[in-house]
Amino acid sequence: MLVKRLDPLHTELNWLKDEMQRVFGPEISSRQPGLDPAISMWEAEDAYYVEIELPGLTEKDVTIELSDENVLTVKGERVCPQNRTDKWIFNHGRYGRFEREFKLTRAIDSDGILAHLEDGLLQVALSKRGKQANQKIQIN
Repeated sequence: MLVKRLDPLHTELNWLKDEMQRVFGPEISSRQPGLDPAISMWEAEDAYYVEIELPGLTEKDVTIELSDENVLTVKGERVCPQNRTDKWIFNHGRYGRFEREFKLTRAIDSDGILAHLEDGLLQVALSKRGKQANQKIQIN
């Protein structure tokens, strides 16, 4: 039988956060640090692959660029809805801007870059090859 032990400090901190949010309202939750999406990156013999969890974002919210120094930059923003007329009970959502850079050790074929965003998951595939110039990458 698997038994998970609860950390008393973690429980107390969660309670304190919920109480502060209840007392101070959405202002306390809107001061969270920027969006910090989960990211996975791996390398195959012929390509690099990046997956970033971006729930609630669309292609218009995300920018992907590859520099001629082989730095892949992914940035975007999830905007907190400001037109809420009801009072927050609590808000565990993450909003704000994010930017991540990945230094690739091998040159990338600029014609072999694919990006796809569906169901909150951004997938980027970068084929390894010769030199490239700065370019912006279209998300399909």
